[in-house]
Amino acid sequence: MAGQRQTQRLAQWQPIRVEQVGAPDCFAIDVAAGDRDVGPFIASGYADVQRAHTHPKAHKIAKAFELFGAGGLGWLLGGMLRAMGVFKAHPAEDALRVYCRQAVALQGGQRIGLLCSLVPAPDGAQPLPADSMAAVQQAVALHQAAEAEHAIKAVRRKAAEDQRLAQLPQDQRAALEDLHSKFPSSEPWPPVLDLTHLVADFPPGLLLKVSSDDPDVVERAAQRAIQQTPDERNPPPREGWYQAALATGNPKRLVALITWLPHRGLPPYPEVRAAAERRLQRAFLKPRQSGAQPPDIDGAFLGSGAGDVSAVLFDPTDLSGLDEDDFSFGFDSPRDVAQQAKGRLREHGFEAIGWYQPHHAHTEASWGIYLDARKLDELACSIAEDLRANGLHRGRNALAAKLALMLVYRHELFHAKVEAALTWLELQALQPKFRPYQAKVYSALKGTDGHLEEALANWAAWVWISLDSVVQQLAGHRTPDERQAVERTVKTHLDLSPPGYRRWAEGRQTETWRVLATQMAQGRPQLASPGIGLPIEPLLREILPFDFNERLDVPCRFFGQGRIAASVLSTPANLNVPRWQELRRVLQRHFGYELIRGEGKGSHEKFRHPDGRMFPLPKRDPISLTVFKSFLSHFGLTKSDYDQIRQTV
Repeated sequence: MAGQRQTQRLAQWQPIRVEQVGAPDCFAIDVAAGDRDVGPFIASGYADVQRAHTHPKAHKIAKAFELFGAGGLGWLLGGMLRAMGVFKAHPAEDALRVYCRQAVALQGGQRIGLLCSLVPAPDGAQPLPADSMAAVQQAVALHQAAEAEHAIKAVRRKAAEDQRLAQLPQDQRAALEDLHSKFPSSEPWPPVLDLTHLVADFPPGLLLKVSSDDPDVVERAAQRAIQQTPDERNPPPREGWYQAALATGNPKRLVALITWLPHRGLPPYPEVRAAAERRLQRAFLKPRQSGAQPPDIDGAFLGSGAGDVSAVLFDPTDLSGLDEDDFSFGFDSPRDVAQQAKGRLREHGFEAIGWYQPHHAHTEASWGIYLDARKLDELACSIAEDLRANGLHRGRNALAAKLALMLVYRHELFHAKVEAALTWLELQALQPKFRPYQAKVYSALKGTDGHLEEALANWAAWVWISLDSVVQQLAGHRTPDERQAVERTVKTHLDLSPPGYRRWAEGRQTETWRVLATQMAQGRPQLASPGIGLPIEPLLREILPFDFNERLDVPCRFFGQGRIAASVLSTPANLNVPRWQELRRVLQRHFGYELIRGEGKGSHEKFRHPDGRMFPLPKRDPISLTVFKSFLSHFGLTKSDYDQIRQTV
């Protein structure tokens, strides 16, 4: 009907994906943000629920308390404990302690969703992020101080009134007391604790009743709820992943507590990629390739027939595993290895050590940066030998490992940035840009000095490594002579490059950037008259016009085995982000779980043990820390235990 308001729906390009974790000992409630008891419950992390609060009409009583602005939280908790039959299992207890495991702001900001349990949170986890938790605790502390002051003032007022009455004659005192009994004076109200003003900083959430604990049922219900209840104050998460904690502590009331980390600001690169894929499907290879596809270099080892290979994700920003002073590559003849590495650089550049697989041609699970672990060790050995020749001896192997890793990574990251910029251009023009550029410019100029993308990729690696802050991070405290030795060594390896790559120093010139940016925009290598590049180089040279997070948005994987790879993967940060396929192998090979075929068609796969236990595994790479903790809890493991297991599968 004309003029009738349409139902609002969530507008986002990325699919809604729900990452589920089990909360088998939890139940969920929602409470008014102004409830006077919810603040202390969150701040302390627990509340003692009296048996009297398990009245058959506890929920109605709680609503009445809420209507009059009083504290109904105890009655809400009591009603849930009654439904769960908890006090029947503890007949001798007059009160039971309930723990607050998680708190979220429900839509509108007037109510709070709570995940509660009779069991404390593991690892000392808090219901809220640190900043919000500190704000609630401060509000509770101030309220308690105000209540104490109010009580002291009330006692003082009563004492002063009694003193005045005592000074009056008997007949006047009796008359005044009679008057007070008929017309009592109004006492100031005690201070009220209301968290409404703090709720805006809570994580956003939804409480969703579900009919089953089946992951597919939960995901479909969650997707409908998220789609139909957009929250303008809390936009969708950066990568489209929502978290759902399935509270099954009360089997009569299965509830999923859905929350997310809102993304504010410029559109994120994952959404830019998703929009390009949905709006401009002809710009992408059909079907896309899967697995790692090494370039055709060095014959059989990195040949085009290598097919799918095993690769491991890692965080390239954490180099703490390479800090050992006695770091060794384990080569018997390091000088020979160094010469081989230099020869490889002369012939193929950094593509002999790592490569980039574009998302226009590769699946979501396989696109990104790949670093050949063995070849990376050999490059590091070459750098270490040059550092030694340049007079740097202290910790040179560890420094060489960092330099090798970051030189190749930053080089390949530039290729990822080129694709990101072209993806943005595709959305502007609604025309394919990346694949025409790859075919008519990149491939056509390969092996020539006109191959500017490789030259500027080398320049990008040099600029990053030469930054004072980066030198300090990689090399630590060094003398001026030692820093010059590092600079000479890096330049030497960049100068060993083949045609195209070896023009890296021309990255200082604006025209070099303009030419490449123009080639990208027009999809051909020749420039139109008057033969100079268009002034659009900020597209590449400056910050991209969307939210491009180098660490989060471009997967980086080690391919094969090597000393540097083993050290980086042993750091605690990388233990926190195991790969989805790695957890699949652990579930199947170590714990004997079987994949339930034909199920888990959404964001999850379902695995079942012969004893009936199940574990839903999100198809997310890498697995989030929340799911990893749930995995460890499911099997009663520590991170150290898991590190031992992962080596066996």
